[in-house]
Amino acid sequence: MKRRPTNAGVPNPLTGLVYCADCGLRMHNRRGTPKYDSQDNYTCQRYYDYPSRCTLHHIKTSTIKTLVLDAIRAVSGFVRENEEEFVRLVREMHDLQSAQTAKAQQKQFDQFQKRHRELDSLIKQLYEDKVNGELSAKRFEILSGEYEREQEDLERQIKELQTAISAFDAEGDNADRFIKLVRKYTEIPELTGTILHEYVDKIIVHEADKSSGHREQEVEIHFNFIGCVNFDIPGLEKPDPFDPIEHRRSQWRAKYLRNREKILARLAEKRAEEKAAKLAEEAIRMQETVA
Repeated sequence: MKRRPTNAGVPNPLTGLVYCADCGLRMHNRRGTPKYDSQDNYTCQRYYDYPSRCTLHHIKTSTIKTLVLDAIRAVSGFVRENEEEFVRLVREMHDLQSAQTAKAQQKQFDQFQKRHRELDSLIKQLYEDKVNGELSAKRFEILSGEYEREQEDLERQIKELQTAISAFDAEGDNADRFIKLVRKYTEIPELTGTILHEYVDKIIVHEADKSSGHREQEVEIHFNFIGCVNFDIPGLEKPDPFDPIEHRRSQWRAKYLRNREKILARLAEKRAEEKAAKLAEEAIRMQETVA
């Protein structure tokens, strides 16, 4: 992926590796004045659509770099001291995940293809409505543009899934390849662009959760050859198992917080209308009683 220089003059080496956990798109690097660390961060691209199609997923670049460096050091240290155990754990992890991953990928692949076919039908219907005069040219351009952009996203994701499914069956034992990488570096004092891309395949950022009263955010680091390490390694926090129900709840909480003022305004308006209707009914009854 091409990395363009920013206002700071230096392309961010993380760009192209950081993905949104909810919509799956690469996250956008936003950078301001170099001396302000808070202005160098990653956010979800779809958050800035109108209307928003995802949540912000905001995270500082410095936070990602610290997490990645700590993870690389922890896994590398474990490999150097427990090479045979590492090989066993990676093989065990791969065998356990293989069936689950293949099933999930195939299910998602089928869903994407179904939606792609639905969009073909919707676009065809738009053309017919335009020809019949049931749809204005301006409205046609807006709707067809949205459908075509969604199709482009789906085509990209379908292609990636096809590659992943094909590569999964042909994947061998990658533990040895990762061990060779660890042996290449006797120590890692800092996170350079070279080390980052040799070790890391992708970084998945989840939306921050503030339900406990303080900000918590899960970040998954997927290494080259071995994926996301989910066995216990000293110094490396083990990610919590994915809970689809809690994930959906967090999405609804985030959606409510984004639209809280609008929701409360609609409720207040509804209550006012009900109150006005009730007063009107009482006034009519009083008039009928007097008459």
